[in-house]
Amino acid sequence: MSKFSGRCDLYDHIYMIGCRGTDNNTSEKERFEIFKKRTGGLLHQRVLFNLDKYNIDKEIEIINNEKILCKKKVNNKYRYYYFGEEYKTLKALNKRGYYCTIDLPFDTMLDLVKYYGYIISTMASDEDGEYIYIANESEIDEKRKHQYFRESNQNKFYGEYELSEEYIRLVKKYY
Repeated sequence: MSKFSGRCDLYDHIYMIGCRGTDNNTSEKERFEIFKKRTGGLLHQRVLFNLDKYNIDKEIEIINNEKILCKKKVNNKYRYYYFGEEYKTLKALNKRGYYCTIDLPFDTMLDLVKYYGYIISTMASDEDGEYIYIANESEIDEKRKHQYFRESNQNKFYGEYELSEEYIRLVKKYY
């Protein structure tokens, strides 16, 4: 259970559970460097994205896969297709919900601190590397939405204070 969220989160994966190539004798800095190498210094997030007439063409260009997202002119009006399903308007597509992938590059240990409390939502791994998607929001923010969290002592133990202290600890130790 992570000290940043109370759940198994990104911090746990990097430093507590460890990724392939680490053991109990691997230092914190070494664990980070192995994680960075295995991920290529890149995490990912799927986020809800509002499409409009100004960004739809660019998004189609970025996706570059008609099976995922495209638009076609039918009877002088555009139709939009998302995973093969037809939408007559962008408003209808947005109502369904369009999700895009955002890349989150990192270079130093400090770059990752803000993501420590995020749950890994999806991960693919083999002997050569890891491809990781983190949740849309931190576990702390997710818990804050629920009444039980506000009424409990959990909100005193997890949050921005711990992350601030972690920044300070890392700067003093490594920078």
